[in-house]
Amino acid sequence: MIMRIKKNNEMKKKLAVLLSGIMASFVLSGCGNAPAKDSTLTLYNDLIQKVISGEEMFSDEGMGYTFDEAEDPGYALYDIDKDGADELFITARMGDEGHTYVVYDIKGGVVTREMALNGYLPESGYWTYFFDYFIEGYSYIRGQGFVRQWELDYPWVDGIDTTIINYEGQDPRTISDDELKTLLKGHVTEPAELNWNPIKKDTNILQTK
Repeated sequence: MIMRIKKNNEMKKKLAVLLSGIMASFVLSGCGNAPAKDSTLTLYNDLIQKVISGEEMFSDEGMGYTFDEAEDPGYALYDIDKDGADELFITARMGDEGHTYVVYDIKGGVVTREMALNGYLPESGYWTYFFDYFIEGYSYIRGQGFVRQWELDYPWVDGIDTTIINYEGQDPRTISDDELKTLLKGHVTEPAELNWNPIKKDTNILQTK
């Protein structure tokens, strides 16, 4: 009987050690995402502080603006590819229809400036950049960022305003107005669920998230 009790006690100790190890592993793995998210917000907040100080400039249709020159500066956190990590959007004219915004993401632990954009196509999921004489369409690919899929140009050919599309890896070709309408169907400035927040002198996203 004494021998059996001793063995039972030894088994209980071993079980207790095993369970404590499992619980420790569970706690560490359960908290594993939090530091990564906090780190992401810290990096984005550092960038916003650079924007406020004027070290990082706004970009809007080929123009550069400091924070003091921006009309209605704002930022948004939005998970483009739904991988659980937000990308950072920054604009100099938050309230203007058709405003331009720059998207940043994190690569190798560094905040990376991706693209200046001013449009989104809900049906295709393409992001667009409109300028006076061209339109570009981009897809966002995890790990790569924005990859251009096509470009629309509007050259004058024999006195006629023509629309030419150039798909990546293909020869340019002229498209009709109907094709153009289909391509740009449903175009909006950004996804409806993207929410802008004002950038002020005291903005700190670590205190607002």
